[in-house]
Amino acid sequence: MTNRVKALGWALSVAVLCAPAALGQLCKPALLASFGGPARDVAIENDLACVAVGCGGLLVADVSDLSITKILGAMVTPNDAIGVVMAGAYAYVLDEHALHAVDISDPSKPFIVDSASSSDPYRIILKDNFIYVADGDAGIKRFDISDPSRLEFRGALNTNGIAMDVDVAENGAIYISDFNKGLKIAYPVSPDSLALVTTFQYPFSVRAVSLMDDFIVVASYSSIRVLDKNYQEIGVAPTLRLLHDVLVTGDFAHSVNYNGNIQTFDIRNPAAPQLVELSGSGEGAPLKELGELVVTGGGTKGVAVFSGGAEGDLNSAGGIATAFGGNVQFDKDLAYVGGAGLSTFQLNGESPVELLGMYSGTTIGDLVISGGYVYTIGLGDNSTLQLESFDVSNPAAPAKVGALLLGAPYRGISISDSTVYLCGGQYNHDPTPLLMIDVSDPANPMPIAAVDVDANAVSIADGLLYAAGDFVLTVLDLSDPFNVEIVGEVELAARATAIDIANGFAYVSSFCNCADGPHPSLEIIDISAPTNPVSIASLEVDSGLKIHVEDDIAYLAGGLVEFVDVSDQTNPSVAAMFYPSGGSVDVATFGDFMFVKTTWGFEKYSLAPCLHPGCTSDFNDDGVTDGTDLSMLLQSWYLGGGLLAEPIAPNGGPNNLSGYAGPQIDLTDDNLVNGADLAVLLANWGPCR
Repeated sequence: MTNRVKALGWALSVAVLCAPAALGQLCKPALLASFGGPARDVAIENDLACVAVGCGGLLVADVSDLSITKILGAMVTPNDAIGVVMAGAYAYVLDEHALHAVDISDPSKPFIVDSASSSDPYRIILKDNFIYVADGDAGIKRFDISDPSRLEFRGALNTNGIAMDVDVAENGAIYISDFNKGLKIAYPVSPDSLALVTTFQYPFSVRAVSLMDDFIVVASYSSIRVLDKNYQEIGVAPTLRLLHDVLVTGDFAHSVNYNGNIQTFDIRNPAAPQLVELSGSGEGAPLKELGELVVTGGGTKGVAVFSGGAEGDLNSAGGIATAFGGNVQFDKDLAYVGGAGLSTFQLNGESPVELLGMYSGTTIGDLVISGGYVYTIGLGDNSTLQLESFDVSNPAAPAKVGALLLGAPYRGISISDSTVYLCGGQYNHDPTPLLMIDVSDPANPMPIAAVDVDANAVSIADGLLYAAGDFVLTVLDLSDPFNVEIVGEVELAARATAIDIANGFAYVSSFCNCADGPHPSLEIIDISAPTNPVSIASLEVDSGLKIHVEDDIAYLAGGLVEFVDVSDQTNPSVAAMFYPSGGSVDVATFGDFMFVKTTWGFEKYSLAPCLHPGCTSDFNDDGVTDGTDLSMLLQSWYLGGGLLAEPIAPNGGPNNLSGYAGPQIDLTDDNLVNGADLAVLLANWGPCR
C-alpha cells in the first residue's frame, strides 16, 4: 500500500505522495479555497459577521438580514480557527497556534496582514485597543492594535495554571479564570508588562468569568457562582454539566455547556440566581453580547442568534449557516449541496465562497441535476422519505415544485433524459428494487417500474444502466422502460459503494469487511461488450466511498482523496493521495480544477501542477513560464531570505507581490526558494506542456 501523508492543519498547498505516471513527476494539487465548517466563534459589527469555522478558517457574512445567510468571503487559516473579534476593517482570528490580524476591507477577499504565535489558546476578547488571549498553560497575552494592521505585543503573564477565559474591567483590571488554580486578578504595570495582584482559590474549577457592575459571575463544572467585590461566593445555581462559558447581560447570566445547552438565570437577587429559560444552539461555543442580541457558535448547525427579552427569555433571531453536509453535484461554475436543505453556490473566480440561495424544510441525502431541476432523496414533510423536485433555473432561489412519497429506503440516485433511477442496496437482507420514475413533468413525478436487481450504486451510459451491488455488477437495457431487461452480469470482488463509466470501462469502488479488517478496493470492468462484462483488474486502495473518472485518472473519495492512474486499465496504480482537513465525502473535476466535498463544506483545488507538469512554474497562470515568473521567483528569493514558511500577503500586504502566495514558488518542497527552484523553472521555460 502507498504510504499516507497527513496534512497538518490548513495550508496553501497539500502534501502528496506521487509516483511518476500519467500524472507527471510532480503531483501537488494546490488548495485554492475552503468553504464551510463548524462555527467555533463569531463576531458581528455593522451588519458584517466574521465566523471562526474550525479547519474551515474564517467566513465573512452579510447579516443585515439574519433570516438569510449570505457568505461574502472566506479565508483558510494555517490551523483550526477557534476565536474571532472585530474592529473596523479588521478581524482578529485566533487559531490553535497563532493570532492573526486579517484585513476584511474587501469582505470577499480577506487576507492575513500580521500574525503572532500562541501556545494553547482558549479564548480571545477585545477591550479598547487591546486584544487579550487566554493562552492555556502560557497564561495571558496582550496585544495593542492601535495600528489595526499590526499585532504589537504588550506583555504576558504566566498564571501557573490553565488560563481558560479572561475579562477586563473598566479600571483595567484583568480577571482570569485559571481552571483549578482559581480566579486571578492582574493589572498592567507598564506599557509592556502585566503583574498578578491577587489569587482567589476556590473548591471548584473556574472555567469562565464575566463581569457585572457590583458582582463577578464565574462558571464551574456544573454551576454558575456569583462573587461579591471581595471575591467571596454569595450565590450559586446548579447548571447542566460541562460548562464552557458564562455571559452577563443586564440582570441576567447566560451559561452554555459543551453540548450547546444555554441556560439563563435571573441574578437580580445575586444570592439566589433563578433559572428562567433553557435554550439550545447545537454545540458549545463562547457567548457574546451584541447590543440586544446574544450570539454563539452552533457547531455544525452554524451560528445561533438570540434576542433577549425583558425577563431574560432568549428568542431565536436567526442564524448564519456555516456547515453544509450531504452530497454535492457540480454544474460548471455552480454547486448544489444537500444536507440540511438544498444550498446553491457560485464557484467561479478564485474562491468558491458565494452562497447564492438555500431551501430549508427538508433533509437531503443524495441528489442529481438535469435540465434546470435538482432531484433529491430527502426527508420532506412529516419526516417521510421522498423524491423531491427543485426548480433551480434561478440558483439564488431554489423552489420545491414536486414530490413523490417513497415506500422503501432508497439512498442513491441517477438520471438519464427524463427518467430518475433510485437504488437502495441490501436492506434487511433483501435488495431494494431499482425504482424508475418519470420526471418529464418535474411537478408530478410518476413511478414507471421497479426492477428486482441488486444495486448499491448505478451509472448510465449509451442507453444501458450499470447496477453495482453486493458482489455483482448487472447491465440492464433501458430502451423500453416498461420492460427493462438484464443483458449482462459479472461477479465483483466485494460490496460496491460507487460506480462511474468512462472510455468503455466501468470503475467500481467497493468495500470488503474481511476477516483481517476492512479493505476498500477499485475494480475495473471491461464493458466493451455489455452482454459479456469482464473484470480485468482490482487494486487495493485506502478510500472508496465515491469515484469520479476523468481522462486517465480515477479520483477516489472516502476520508482521503486518491489519484489512481488508469491509463493502463489492466494495471492501475495509486499515483497520489492526500487528506483534506475535513475528510473527503465526494469528488468531482472540471478542467484543471477539483472540488472535494468534505463533511461540512467543500474545497477547491488547482490540478494544473498534476495534469500539466510544465505549469508548475507558471506562477501568474498565463500559460507560459517566462520572464515574469522568473522575476517573481527572484523576488521571493530576495524578500524571504530563502525561507518561505508563511504565505506572502495578497495586495496591500507587507510583501506586496501582486496577490501571489509565496509557498507556490517553492518548486522543490524544501521550504526554500533558491537555485534548485531556479533550475526547475528554467527546465520548464516556455508554454505549459
